[in-house]
Amino acid sequence: MKNKKILIIIMIIGGIIILFLILNKINNKYESLSEEDQYILNEYNEFYESTEKNDIWDGYNLKDKTILMISKDSLSIYLVNANNVPKSLFATNIKLPDNFSLKNVYRISAIVPKTWLYKFDGNFNTIGKDYNLYGNDLYYVKYNKKNSIDSIYSSEHFITFLTHEAFHYYVQGNWNDSGLPSTDYLTTNVLSLMENEYEILNNIQDEMSKETPNKELLLKYAKSYVDVIDKLKIESPELMDSLLMKETIEGTATYVGIKASNIVGYDFGVMYFDNAKNVSFGDVFKEINKGSINKSFLVNRATYEVGSEISLLLDAIDCPSWQDELNSQTINKPRTLYTVLKEYINK
Repeated sequence: MKNKKILIIIMIIGGIIILFLILNKINNKYESLSEEDQYILNEYNEFYESTEKNDIWDGYNLKDKTILMISKDSLSIYLVNANNVPKSLFATNIKLPDNFSLKNVYRISAIVPKTWLYKFDGNFNTIGKDYNLYGNDLYYVKYNKKNSIDSIYSSEHFITFLTHEAFHYYVQGNWNDSGLPSTDYLTTNVLSLMENEYEILNNIQDEMSKETPNKELLLKYAKSYVDVIDKLKIESPELMDSLLMKETIEGTATYVGIKASNIVGYDFGVMYFDNAKNVSFGDVFKEINKGSINKSFLVNRATYEVGSEISLLLDAIDCPSWQDELNSQTINKPRTLYTVLKEYINK
């Protein structure tokens, strides 16, 4: 009886494995995939085509990276641009349209044990950890229809999210991330200076929104911005050391996400929120003073917005090699958007 039970269990497990194998082998044409999966692969292909020859950040390009795309809505798992061809019955080559530039796409059966490590882990790679599948070092990212496709103005849109988080992983491993500063540093004097900072950022934002921004005016605003940051550093050095680094880390990653979004035609930019876009920096303190938003916004979400605005400003004023300047930093020799901007305008 015991042996019979064991045999039945083995047969059931074998049947499940065969079922997963068959399901993974059929419908292996791009056109046979779900609309959600087609959308994700097509968007990544658009991004890939555009960046084959041009980096969206100096030294950062995903064209040579293997990406593992994992659906949260289904069992779909795709190994994209594999440098080593997976030699497994559980890896099926997807026949892509002739006009696609992607090197290859393999659908990996969800029964493959190693995929479970990614399926039940976070939404993307953790800095400092290595990830591998079928001999491919990879970056994995999860997607779903609601956040990755349907949501508007969202940092969680597929290509926006992927490029932002992969930038942290591939570029910022040696950047000194000390975490978010405490709101205890937001004294009355600090808030007064920060309100002035946001007025200047509003001027930069307004000028940058024009079809042809005035470079000389932007340089004037940049100097005013540096001046007020200098005052904040004197008033609260602990706050500003942490805040300026956080703005650099999250702001540059957001900048990369904006660039990637522009490539595929997704509407995303600075001061974009779930229900509104192009919100004015000048409105931030109005809302804080009314009690509509908490002052913690200034040391949390705002780091993404301020940092990406300054990143775009550095482009607009033609600051040379500013990305390389940031790339060269180490844990012990940090560089921030503020220090790069200050050095440039003081030359």
